[in-house]
Amino acid sequence: NLALVGTALLWIRQRYGRGLRDLGWRLENWRREVPVGIALGALVFAGADAVQWLTGLVLSKLTNPDLASQLMDQFGMARVVDGALSSLPGWGMAVAVLVIAVLVPIGEELLFRGFAYTALKRRLGVPGGVVVSALVFAVLHASPADFAALFAVGVALAWVYEWRGTLLAPILAHALNNLASAVLLLLGAG
Repeated sequence: NLALVGTALLWIRQRYGRGLRDLGWRLENWRREVPVGIALGALVFAGADAVQWLTGLVLSKLTNPDLASQLMDQFGMARVVDGALSSLPGWGMAVAVLVIAVLVPIGEELLFRGFAYTALKRRLGVPGGVVVSALVFAVLHASPADFAALFAVGVALAWVYEWRGTLLAPILAHALNNLASAVLLLLGAG
């Protein structure tokens, strides 16, 4: 994330002379954006969970329930994240959850909404920018079992960014989604 975001920010600065504010990093209305981001984070998490459940249901209808479950486990992000978290000492888990819930959402929102969506919106309009940036978001997570849920999250976060005009609400929504997912994995419910 840091390499991708850092490279994108340097390129934007060099090529266009623009900075973080031009990508949507605005904090002047933070008191209004924080509750919006938290509420939308809960909706994004619930929506992603519903899409994930539907993906499993469709897979179980196309194959069989056991194979669908194996595919979702084998090709999902939860297995990788859970494996990484479980191998860490207690303090390492706390640091990893902090990174997953704070740094990753900031970096990904700067990259996928602030940079990619903004550039795509100029070329494709709002609907095209939303769809293509969400596709890029889902593909770059490299998790076939989670693709539909990640795409839905990407769409929701791009619309939130378009609606609010700042990255704060999407960052908070993304952070809440990641934090809830990480906590559920740690509790063994993910």
